[in-house]
Amino acid sequence: MKKCPIDGRTLLVFNEVKIKDGLICTHCRNEIGLASSDNDYYQICQSLTVAKVQNLIANNSTLDLQKIHKEKEEKQQAKIAAQEEKQRLADQRQREKLNWLKIGDLTEIAHGTNKVILHKNEYVFYEVTGDVPWYEERIHTERSGYSGMGVSFRVAKGIYIHSGRSYPRTKKYTQNEIVHSGEILLTNKRLLLAGSNDSAQINLSSIVNVTPYTDGITIQKSRGKDVTLGDFDGEELAILLTRLVSKDLYAHSSYENPNNTPSKASIDNLVQNLSKDFIVRKNEQQHVLDIVVELDISELKSIYLYTYEKYNDTIEAITNNACDAVQSFENNANITGYIIKFYADKDFKNLTFQFRDGQMEYSLFTDLKFINYLNDIDNKTD
Repeated sequence: MKKCPIDGRTLLVFNEVKIKDGLICTHCRNEIGLASSDNDYYQICQSLTVAKVQNLIANNSTLDLQKIHKEKEEKQQAKIAAQEEKQRLADQRQREKLNWLKIGDLTEIAHGTNKVILHKNEYVFYEVTGDVPWYEERIHTERSGYSGMGVSFRVAKGIYIHSGRSYPRTKKYTQNEIVHSGEILLTNKRLLLAGSNDSAQINLSSIVNVTPYTDGITIQKSRGKDVTLGDFDGEELAILLTRLVSKDLYAHSSYENPNNTPSKASIDNLVQNLSKDFIVRKNEQQHVLDIVVELDISELKSIYLYTYEKYNDTIEAITNNACDAVQSFENNANITGYIIKFYADKDFKNLTFQFRDGQMEYSLFTDLKFINYLNDIDNKTD
């Protein structure tokens, strides 16, 4: 029979507790103030050793569960902060790269290749490796029965006579299909696809428009079918295509915005102006701007419970105001890379909205915890 290494009690299935380096009994577990109902019970058990439990019992001490939970929360917050910082730096590097592609000297990245035969004075400026699908529109005809009057008569085994006339019923439809696949190479003269047993090309002189997507790019041509390339972020290729088609190879002193928008105020000027009417705090290291726009959450709950129609209108108005505010910030100040957060209280506890690069990432009013709070499923909001 297995025994508890601390108090010698017999260990059975119902009273054994697995810890980091063995098994102890539930009596010893209880002695150190740990209960199976604790939210982090299994994680705490895996951090315990027989020696540590013995030491706690010998000193008539218990686990400081509050400290353990606090340390866990701090670690989680630090991990989230590290992930957010990593993402922020990646986003910043990507923005810098895109900006260079818009204004940099493209002759610096021109190079040769052995993947395709280049023409005289032709150089590669960009490559997309992997098996990139090349889509083109194809027309298909589908038969779906017959129309017209006609009757068949059986006159002998396996022999039929058909009277009257009938016509096959068909319908046509178009769809994008993969017609090529391979690596993509962009030169100052052509967009090329080089596959293991496949190839295709578009002369830059025939391109009239490009539309980038997060998962590809569509190229509109002056003649022939449009082409869509997939399975990669098309923004970089779109920028380079636009510059190469227009023979814009050399560096700009600054990015020329086609809308000729005036220079924007700094983030500090924005904070200064907002501080006249709102409580604002800026975390320059994390690139976060917190703004307090006070809301009475309990009043919103009353509206939800008694005049639901009015609640929807109220939430829509609040959401639209937040979106309009962020749009105004973007139009008037340089907030690139900043996360904008709106809070309902002066203590910055109840987050109502979060925006990144002008896009809403979070809304309190679609949060399941808040919806449960409105319906009295939970007694508090975070």
